[in-house]
Amino acid sequence: MTTRPLLVPAGLGLLASAGCVPPAPVPVVQQPTVAVFAAPKDKVWSAAVAVVGIGFPIQVIEKDSGLISTRQSNMTLPANQWALGCDDPSDFVYPWNRLRMDLRLLIEEREPGKTHVTLICHYEAFKQSVYPRDWTVVASNGNLEKELLGNIQKRLFG
Repeated sequence: MTTRPLLVPAGLGLLASAGCVPPAPVPVVQQPTVAVFAAPKDKVWSAAVAVVGIGFPIQVIEKDSGLISTRQSNMTLPANQWALGCDDPSDFVYPWNRLRMDLRLLIEEREPGKTHVTLICHYEAFKQSVYPRDWTVVASNGNLEKELLGNIQKRLFG
């Protein structure tokens, strides 16, 4: 019985020695949600404070600068999936069990009777089974932002 030498193509050997390199993390670019309301700043301000105050702990409220900011708050899992779409592995690949978020509104009357509202939500999810266990910034799909801006519009125009 004759044994033959095992020939491995050079490319296959090189590929096997390289292994699989995980893809580089994609940086999260926060996309602000902006709405323009045909109303003076005072009316938009009152509506925004009422809408945000219903579900979020307001931390900063500066009418002159137009800034409303909330403290960090925890969200429930169904809200996480609705607000973030984190059930899609391409959005967030680690198991997680907690989410926290805060939001900022900037309200500016750039011309008489036209008020711009910029709403930025910041979300972080807690990795529950990957070391190091830590909070990771995750992107929003914009659902919560759209709902809040829609509720401001309803308060303004019914």
